[in-house]
Amino acid sequence: MSKENDRLVIHTGIVQRVSGQQVSVLIQQNSACSSCSAAQLCNSSESQEKMIDAMNINGQILQVGDNVEIQGTVSQGLLATLLAYVVPLTLMIGVLFVLNTHAVSEAKAALWALFALIPYYLIIHLLQKRIARRLTFIVTEKK
Repeated sequence: MSKENDRLVIHTGIVQRVSGQQVSVLIQQNSACSSCSAAQLCNSSESQEKMIDAMNINGQILQVGDNVEIQGTVSQGLLATLLAYVVPLTLMIGVLFVLNTHAVSEAKAALWALFALIPYYLIIHLLQKRIARRLTFIVTEKK
C-alpha cells in the first residue's frame, strides 16, 4: 500500500478464480440503506455483487470457494474516482467552456467535448499497467 498510516478498505468475499498470485474474489457490496431498519418498507435497500481482482502476495494456498479478506486503501479509491470521474468531467466541461466562449455552436461544442475524451482514454489505456499497480487489492487472510 502507499503509506503505513493510510486508512484501509476491507472487504470479505469468496474466491472465484486463482491464477498464480492473482485471485478473483466475489464480494457482496451493500448500500448504506441495507443496514437501515426501515429498508424493507421503503424498498431502497440495495446490494450488489462485484468481482475484484486481488493479489495473493502472502503466498497463502487458496482454492475456489475459500472465504478471504481483501484490502485496499482509501487513497486508492480516491485515485480511481479521480481517474474515472473527475478528470473526464473536468476535461469535458473545460472544452465546452472554451468552445462556447469562442462562438462555437452548442451542438458542435458538445461533440468536441465528447471527442476530447478519446485521447484521455487512450492515455489511460496505455498507462493501464502502471495504474493497475497503484490500484491493486491484496488478499490479507483466509477466513
